[in-house]
Amino acid sequence: MFGLESSGSAAEPSRPASLFRTRTQRSNRSHQSIFKEEFNSDLSLPLSSHTHGHHRQVPYHHHNGSSYSSYKPVTAPIPHRPSTDTGGSTLYNDRERERAGDSDQEAMATPTPREVHRLASHHDFIYDTSSKPRRLGWRAFVGRHLSLPAAFITGIIFVIVAIVFTTVTSKRPLECPDWAEDCRTVDRWTTEHLPTIQGVITLVYIIGLGALAYVALALCEAAVWPLLVKQTMTMRGLEAYLATTRGSILAAPRAFMEAKTVAMGVMLVCAVTSVLTPLAGIPLVGQAYTTMSREVELKSNYTPGGGLEESFQQTEAPSFANMGVLTTYNSWAMDPASEPLPEYQDWYVDREVLGTKGNLSARAVKLQTTVSCSPRTVEQLIRSGKPLNAFPTNWTRANISSLRGEKRTPAEVYVRPQPELTGWADNFTFEASHRTKATLVFAALNGTIEGGKESNFTLGTMKSVSAIACEVIISATDDILTIGNPSSRADNTTLPTLSSLETLHTNTSNPSTALNELLLWFTIAPILSAPSVSGAQPMFSNSTSTNRAVAYTGQAAQRNTWTIDGIESFIHLSIGALLQSTTASQAGSTDNTTLLTSTYPLQFLSRLRALLLLLLPLLLVTLIVCLSFYLSHIHARESIPVLRLAGPCELLKSSQTHWLREQAGTDAAKTYLPSDLGATTVRFGAVGKEGAEMVGLGDGNGRKVGSFVKEIPRRVQPLDKGKESGESQKEGNLGETVEMGVIA
Repeated sequence: MFGLESSGSAAEPSRPASLFRTRTQRSNRSHQSIFKEEFNSDLSLPLSSHTHGHHRQVPYHHHNGSSYSSYKPVTAPIPHRPSTDTGGSTLYNDRERERAGDSDQEAMATPTPREVHRLASHHDFIYDTSSKPRRLGWRAFVGRHLSLPAAFITGIIFVIVAIVFTTVTSKRPLECPDWAEDCRTVDRWTTEHLPTIQGVITLVYIIGLGALAYVALALCEAAVWPLLVKQTMTMRGLEAYLATTRGSILAAPRAFMEAKTVAMGVMLVCAVTSVLTPLAGIPLVGQAYTTMSREVELKSNYTPGGGLEESFQQTEAPSFANMGVLTTYNSWAMDPASEPLPEYQDWYVDREVLGTKGNLSARAVKLQTTVSCSPRTVEQLIRSGKPLNAFPTNWTRANISSLRGEKRTPAEVYVRPQPELTGWADNFTFEASHRTKATLVFAALNGTIEGGKESNFTLGTMKSVSAIACEVIISATDDILTIGNPSSRADNTTLPTLSSLETLHTNTSNPSTALNELLLWFTIAPILSAPSVSGAQPMFSNSTSTNRAVAYTGQAAQRNTWTIDGIESFIHLSIGALLQSTTASQAGSTDNTTLLTSTYPLQFLSRLRALLLLLLPLLLVTLIVCLSFYLSHIHARESIPVLRLAGPCELLKSSQTHWLREQAGTDAAKTYLPSDLGATTVRFGAVGKEGAEMVGLGDGNGRKVGSFVKEIPRRVQPLDKGKESGESQKEGNLGETVEMGVIA
C-alpha cells in the first residue's frame, strides 16, 4: 500500500532531475495501463479478460492549492508480476526497465486525483451495453455467509424428521385389545413414553423452524440497504429495524413507526412472522400428539352356542348345576354399572365378551319376554292344626322325597321364617314349540308389596304376608343382533352366528318340547338368583343403595318394602343373568369357534394433524423464496453494488462518509453524555461531490445523497492499444461526458 501525501516543504529530500516528471509527462503515458496496474483493485472491478495481475489500493491526498504534487512512498510489498503478462501495458514494461535504476521511480508514476477521475472514464467498468460493472450478488453473499445455506439445509432436515416420524406413528394404533387378531401397533416403548416422545419431537421441530427463521431474518436484514435507498431512517429507527430482524419483537413497534414505504412495512411483517413462527410450532406439535379415537375393523374369535340339558324341577334341593347365575346376578344387583350391554338383556349371547368388541352385526337368538303381575292371595300350609312355614302351589313336577327322607306333596314349598321376600314357581305351560309361560308368586313375609294382596301368616313374630303373582311368557327366535353402529353391514347370509335355536343345548329326551324345557329355565330365573338354605326357597332383601333385590344370606334384616315395577325389573335382570351364565363362552367350550368382525375405537395420533406440521415450514420457505426474489430485483433495479447484511462491520464501512464522520465526531466529543445520534436521519447512496462520490450513509434531510449510476449506451474502446487509446484521448478532449460507476 502506498501512502500518498502532498508536500512542498524544504525538508523534501533532493532527487535527480531525471527522476522527476511533470504532470504533462506523466499524462502522456498510457493512462489505461497506469489505472489498470494501480487502481483497479481500489475500485473493486475486474481487469479485462486478457490481463492477469495483482491489485493494490493507493490512497491519496491532493492539495488543490499547490501547483504541483510530490509523493512520499510508504514501504509496501511490490506485487509479483509474471513475465508473460504483457497485455499491451506500457507501464508494466517501463516499470521493469526503471526498477533496476531507482526504486523511487515507482512512486513518481502515481497519478493525481484528477488523472484518476479522467482515467476512470476510459476504463471498462463504465455502464454500457458491451461491459457491465461487476456487482457482488448471491454467489458472493452466500460465500461470505455459509451459515445461511447450512441453516436452511439443517432446518429442512429437522422439520422433515419431525413430520415423517409423526406421520408414520399416526398410521398405527397406540395399543390394541388382547382379543384382536392381526392388530399391529407402534412399538411398546413409544406408547409408554409418548409424552417424552412428544417433547423430543417438539424440540426437533422447533430447531428446524428456528433454522429456517434465521435465514428469513437474515434476508430481511439484507433488505435494509434497498430500503435506505428508497426512504430515510433515523439512526434509532435503523437500530429498531435491525433489532427486529434479529428476533426482538419488542423493537417491532418502534420500527413500524419508521416505515414510510410499503416495502419496509412488508419487510417488518415478514420479520415478525419469522420470529413468531417457531413459537407457534409448540402448540401445533401438542395438537398433533393429542390422541384421537378412530373406528377400526378388527377380527376376533367367538365361541357360539349355549343352553341347558337338564329339565327344571322345583324340589327341596334345586337341581340346577350351573350356579354361575348366583354370582352374575348379585354382582349386577349390587353394582348396576357392572352389567355389560344392559340394553341387550334379551339376547342369548355372551355380553361380557361382546361388550369389549365394539360395534358389530351377527346372527343370534333373541328372547321376547312379557311380564304381567297382579295381586295374589296365598294360604299358609297347616298340618294337624299346626301352621307350617310352607305354602301350597299348583306345581306338579317335583320329587316327593326331601333330603331328610320325608314324603312331601309335589305342590308344597317351604320358606325360611325371616321377614324378607321369597318366591316360588306356581305352574307352567308350553304354549307353543318356541314359547313357554310360567307363573311366579312373590311373597313379602311381614312386609308389603305395593299393589299386592295381604294375607295372614302366623309364625313366630310374623303376622302377615303380602303377595303378587306374575305371569312370565318367553318366546325365542333367530334374529340379527346389531351392537352400536357398524361401519358396514354385510349381507345377512355372511354374518357370523353367535347362537341359534338349532345349535342350543337342550334336553333331547323329548325333542318336541326340548326348546320349551330350555325356556322354562328362563321363566323361573328369579328363584335361581339366590341360594337355597336348608331346602327352603331363596329369600331376597331390598337393597337400600340400588333398590334391587339381592340375595339374603342371614345378615341383619333390611328394608322389606317392594313395588311391582321393582319386582318386574328383578325378573328381567335375573333372566339376563341366566342367559349370560349359560352361554358357550361362559361354559368354557372352545368348539366351533367363529371369526367375528367388529369395528372398535382405537387411539391414534391424527394423520391430518401430523400433516398440519407442514404449514409452518412451508410458510417460512415461501418467505425465504419471496425475499430472495425481492432482493435480487431491488438490487438490480437500484443498481446497488453489493448484496450484504447489516452487521457492525458493514455499518462501520458505510458510515465512513465525510458528513457522517462529522456527525459522529461532534457527538464523540461529548464523552460525558450518551450518544445523541438517534435522531440523525440517514439515507444510503452515493455521497459527495460529483466525480468524488463515496457509497455510504448520507444526510437524509438534504439532497446530497445521489442514486447509483445507470447504464450509458456507449461503446468503450479497448485499453491495450496505444492508437485506440489516443483516439479515446481525443474524444475526451472534445468534451464528451462520461459517468463513472460507484462501487462500494
